[in-house]
Amino acid sequence: MQDDVKKGARPDAATAPYGAWSSPLSAEHLSGQSYGFFDLQFNHGALYWREHKPSEGGKYALMHFTKKDGAAEAGGQSLDVRTQVHEYGGRAVLAANDFVVVSNIADHQLYQWSAGGHARKLTAIDGLRFADCVEDAARNRIICVREDHRGEGEAQNTIAAIMLEPSSSDEGQRVLVEGSDFFAYPALSPDGEKIAWVSWDHPNLPWDNTSLWVGDIDQAGEIVNRRKLNDGVRESILQPRWKDNETLYFISDRTDWWNIHVWKNGEIHVVHKRSADFAFPLWLLGENHYDFLPNGDIIARFVEDQSYALGRISTSNGALTPIPLDGGEPGGFVVGDDSIYVVVRSKTGHDILAQYDISTGETSVIRQIDEPRLEDNFISQAQAVSFNTSNGEKAYAYYYAPANPQFRAPAEDKPPLIVKMHGGPTFHTSPYLNYDIQFWTSRGFALLDVNYRGSSGFGRAFRRSLYGEWGVKDIEDAINGALYIADEGLVDRDRLLIRGSSAGGFAVLAALAFHDVFAGGGNYFGVSDLEMIAKDTHKFESHYFEHLVGPYPEARTTFIERSPINSIERLNKPLITLQGADDKVVPPNQSELIFEALKADGTPTAYLLFDDEKHGFQKAETRKRALEAELYFYGKILGFEPAGDIAPVLIHNQNAIKKGDADE
Repeated sequence: MQDDVKKGARPDAATAPYGAWSSPLSAEHLSGQSYGFFDLQFNHGALYWREHKPSEGGKYALMHFTKKDGAAEAGGQSLDVRTQVHEYGGRAVLAANDFVVVSNIADHQLYQWSAGGHARKLTAIDGLRFADCVEDAARNRIICVREDHRGEGEAQNTIAAIMLEPSSSDEGQRVLVEGSDFFAYPALSPDGEKIAWVSWDHPNLPWDNTSLWVGDIDQAGEIVNRRKLNDGVRESILQPRWKDNETLYFISDRTDWWNIHVWKNGEIHVVHKRSADFAFPLWLLGENHYDFLPNGDIIARFVEDQSYALGRISTSNGALTPIPLDGGEPGGFVVGDDSIYVVVRSKTGHDILAQYDISTGETSVIRQIDEPRLEDNFISQAQAVSFNTSNGEKAYAYYYAPANPQFRAPAEDKPPLIVKMHGGPTFHTSPYLNYDIQFWTSRGFALLDVNYRGSSGFGRAFRRSLYGEWGVKDIEDAINGALYIADEGLVDRDRLLIRGSSAGGFAVLAALAFHDVFAGGGNYFGVSDLEMIAKDTHKFESHYFEHLVGPYPEARTTFIERSPINSIERLNKPLITLQGADDKVVPPNQSELIFEALKADGTPTAYLLFDDEKHGFQKAETRKRALEAELYFYGKILGFEPAGDIAPVLIHNQNAIKKGDADE
């Protein structure tokens, strides 16, 4: 591996310890940066999407674009276009023929917006949430995944119809499909006479085992003649979509990879078999993984060998032709008229919302996020690595070297390494420019962003390899990845840190509790007590732990043994914990438990609780404070003074931090 630690240092560069470098990428600038562009949809010559606005309280605005008028906000300034179905949400926008329907997170109601008009409230029943809607034009209604929180116990999920002109008696809502624990991807045939959908039941997660259904819609608007298309097959299915009234496409991992399949004349065939994933786990409802061109061919995004690509698949012979994108690789996309509207992601620049002309191959920029902006020589580019881990297996990561041409470290110094653990754990990390990472590398940290066993993007077997081993294999991968980078001579073996959120936060706690490798960590709303959260989490993940750890209460001993809260005497390295007060996925008691226990045990620790924040921080002021607090904390435990005016953090048991503590 190339050592880029001192690459690009200017002749007049100042000498300062790693971590103490001043950076043009301040937490304040970073905190106001949008996460990007979501829920791309195209209808009648207009492109719609959601755009994050951290500086406006973290809201998501509805945006639209036409070639005539350009890009602008739509739907009303007061709307925060999000949904909390499954708590994680997903597609909150439906672009229909002459109107748009959005979910407003403030009241969980649907609003109808017409171009040039105002948003009209479409629903008004408290306790209901909606996502993943489709238009049923023939019946003047929309069909959505609906989640009902009005009763006791678990929320009830259904597929429901909502009339566009509600009656006064029932507000125009009718349940069409019920009886399963979860539903996703309602899809109408072009003539509106058939509907497909996906369902699954406890204890499955949507990346484990799902059912694909097709039904007919009768004159009364009810779904009849229902049949399951995948009886006897254990597979994860996503995004059913009709090409015509008799041909249904969908994504399935029955080939061990999420590949595109087709159902026609009662038979299912793979369209293009490839050792690549053409989808990602259904954490968010309604994500678009492929789309049809006007001639019927497919545009699809896939990940293969740690690289992301866009391709055109012939529906006549299954051949795939790569589509090169100027300046990067694909994020979300949608086909519209003669173009592909795509989020172009780069290792060195901002995400760009672009229009790719199908006939000419030319790409034009529709919108991009301009702040913050880093010069190229301040940007640390991802280097894809793989390394040996336990059981003779491999894990994967992206390595980022420190990058700041204005500074060099003392000659014999090596940088500290931050190991970053993604959430999920059935999620993945990608190599594109992430300013949260550049915040650290521009200050003199190296960073390893790990796709540990259990991550998506590497096929079904790799994804399921964490089952029964959560808190074991993922931690082994974090450690082996860190030691691999240290053995390459790129970082200081005695100054290894680990940070992560949610399941990644659990990895932080487990690594510090059960191993003596890391000098400290940053825990963002991580799980500290597996037994407690197995009893107290939201519906979507309420049985997740049966797969990741074991059946409860039969495996209660394992839950107890793997819970960091039960090994406080071993968790003796400094820890900062950050938590949202309104988090329903990992409740605040998980963070409070570990903080209070460490404080009582004499371990250096800090805790920041943020009001009005849920699972993942959305507001600019929260993001700024969290990053600066974490940097301040690392400075104290590693013995350097961060550059800039950073508000101090109350560190309990701070006198227990000793110079060289990381060496012990």
